[in-house]
Parts: sequence; C-alpha cells; structure tokens
Amino acid sequence: MRRHGDVIAAGLLREALNADDFLLHAQPIVSLVDTTVICGYELLLRMRGKDGNTVSAAEIISAAQRYQLMPSIDRWVVQHAMRKLRPHGATLRERGICMSINVSGQSIGDPDFLSFLAQQLSGSGLAIAMRGDAADRLREICASGWRLALDDFGTGSNSFSNLKELPVARIKIDGSFVLDLLTNRRSAATVQAITQLARSECIDTVAEFVESSAIGKALCALGVDYGQGYEFGKPEPLDPLLARIDA
Repeated sequence: MRRHGDVIAAGLLREALNADDFLLHAQPIVSLVDTTVICGYELLLRMRGKDGNTVSAAEIISAAQRYQLMPSIDRWVVQHAMRKLRPHGATLRERGICMSINVSGQSIGDPDFLSFLAQQLSGSGLAIAMRGDAADRLREICASGWRLALDDFGTGSNSFSNLKELPVARIKIDGSFVLDLLTNRRSAATVQAITQLARSECIDTVAEFVESSAIGKALCALGVDYGQGYEFGKPEPLDPLLARIDA
C-alpha cells in the first residue's frame, strides 16, 4: 500500500517540478535566553495541491527518496532560495539573521549537485547552513565561509560520526527528544548530553518542535541555545516575511 501511494506521490512531485508548483515557507529560530529575539529562519518546502491548498513536502518525502527525486527538488530549493534571498542579503547580515536550507543525503552524495551548490553559493553573498556526508567537499565549501548544520541530531547511526568528521557549526536536536522532554527522563538526559557535547566543541544547538513555553524554559535550563517550533511561530510564506524584514 505504501509503495502504491509513493508511485502516486512521485507522479505529483514530477508534475509540481515541471509546473513550478513548489513554495518556500520559513519558520523562526529564536534565542532561548530571550525568545523575543529571532536569530534566523529555516526554509521549508511546500507544494501546491490540485485543490489549491498548500501541502507539506514532508507528507510525500518518502516517495521523493524512493524514486531518487530529492536532488531535483533540492536544486529547485537552492535556486529559488538564492534568487529570493539575494536582494535582502545586506539587511539579513545587518540584523544577524541566518537562513537555513535543508539538503538531502541523496543530493550531498551526488558530485554534480555539490558542484551546482558551490556555484550557487559562491554568487549569492549569503550564509547558509546545510547537511550532508561528502566530507571533503563540505570542508571545501565551509572554508569559503558557509556554515554546516547537522539535522535530526541524536537519531540514526551517523550523527556522532558526522560530528567527528565534519566542520559542524550547529546541531539541531531531533524533535522526538523535545516533545516529551518534561515527562521522559531519558529524553531530558539525551538533550543534556548533546548540549554538553556541543558546548565542549563550541557548536550551537537548536531544539526542534518546541510547542510550549514550559518546554522552552526547560531547554534553556539544560543549556540549549536556540529553539524552533509552534511556540515561537508557525511556518509562513517567505516573500511577505522578507518584505517585513526589509521594512
């Protein structure tokens, strides 16, 4: 049943790529010491559904991965993000606002995509956080001034090895440890251990899925630097957000 659903979803993704039916939204990342201070945004992909409503790309991401569509989608995201952010670069730098873009493992493992990414970044005048496992090329890109973030940290088998091998500037603590932080001792202990490890390496930490002020305060007490989640703001279309930042 899942494979059948992925076949349908893959067809919708290809149609969306051909029709340019993707959208970029942005969700704020705030300082947990002072949650009124927005330090940056994560750019998130959305797709226009046939009914006109916006569909989260996460709902069909398994199809994109199964049918090797992530590199094409990531190219769309990088190109459109650069085009939209470039005119606002000076303002973003003045205000110390970092814009983060997610790049999939499929794309980072593709040498052609890495060349495309380096070309896009070199002409952007912007700072970007991304993820991946092509260590040598990522070091080369980071040496040019870009910042590397590891997403979903604490899950899977490669998080700690990536932290050891790559020039990581920020780690994003997986939301599964954040959602039950107040009720699960193991989650709290995991967050605390990740934070202590990151601090010893002078790496920033961001907690995902912060959905209440109580969770935000608990994360701050554990030493987490930044928070992202509905408590601080839902994803919104990128264009009006940039217009407000420039106002």
